[in-house]
Amino acid sequence: SETRIMAHKNLKLTTLVAAGLLSTMTMQAQASEKELLDVLLENGVISKGQHKALEKKFAKSNGAKVSTKGGVRVKSADGDYSFQFGGRIMVDAGYSDEDKTALESGTEFRRLRMFAKGKLHKDWGYKIQVDYSDDALAIKDAYIKHIPWGLTIGNFKQPIGLEELTSSKYTTFMERSLPAVFATSHRIGVGVNRGGKNWSAAGSV
Repeated sequence: SETRIMAHKNLKLTTLVAAGLLSTMTMQAQASEKELLDVLLENGVISKGQHKALEKKFAKSNGAKVSTKGGVRVKSADGDYSFQFGGRIMVDAGYSDEDKTALESGTEFRRLRMFAKGKLHKDWGYKIQVDYSDDALAIKDAYIKHIPWGLTIGNFKQPIGLEELTSSKYTTFMERSLPAVFATSHRIGVGVNRGGKNWSAAGSV
């Protein structure tokens, strides 16, 4: 009907006007862009497909994003490429003052790690991590990963036990429990991991 055609034209016009307004915004107004797109979607002015397309379009116009949270991060506007550089230092120190028994005091690096990781062309991830401890340098992670398939190839922590897979940054105590000594830790291999909201499964060779 004529009313339906007019409504459709008005919808297109409204979408074009919204696109024109949003395309003039700068990187500092990125939050406002998203808010406006969300409002247009909620009010039924644009469809979910249009919302996604416009969001991606305006993200590209804003250029790469750089942050320093958790290390130095650089991310492309569309999110398909990213690079992060960071690390952590864990130091053990002990001091004793005993007049009868000669006990040693001292310090050592438990972990001194530097890493670089990110994404390549949306579906691929990579990570390289080296560790200096016990007066030796060792490669911990050096792998590429196909994210949709959960496929990992290279040197990575093998999936044996949740406690072993938990990063030392998040363990409750300084040491993992005794059964962790049987874990293979980092090895060269091929692994697959998949999961959902309430389950996960992983295997490697």
